[in-house]
Amino acid sequence: MITLILAGGKERDKGFNRPKAVTELLGRPLICYVIGNIEKLLPDTKKIIITNPEGEKYLKRLINSFTELKVQKEAKGTAHAVYVGIEDIMDEEEDLLILYADTPLFRETTLHAMIEHHRLTGHISLLCQD
Repeated sequence: MITLILAGGKERDKGFNRPKAVTELLGRPLICYVIGNIEKLLPDTKKIIITNPEGEKYLKRLINSFTELKVQKEAKGTAHAVYVGIEDIMDEEEDLLILYADTPLFRETTLHAMIEHHRLTGHISLLCQD
């Protein structure tokens, strides 16, 4: 399974102009919670983070050598960000897990259940907030 983490959103509150992904929650950037869950659930997964040019400088400091960082040069929306993330791997026949870097509160058990459901059924699986 390949994990794509979308990290292009900007935090515009309180005068900041940085990626939401690096906003801190309990002393850790939001994206670190997302990556931590993925590393526990799918330790061997290829991780690709998509960000904008401004976000690249922030995120380079947070990722390890097992994570690839790609830059969406122009903001053309979420679907285009996904395309930028997968354009080099489209020929690989692997499942794709897409997560947002600024939504760290999904429980590990919830993500595990979604991944297992997908593996068992092969269906597209969406996790939405009610």
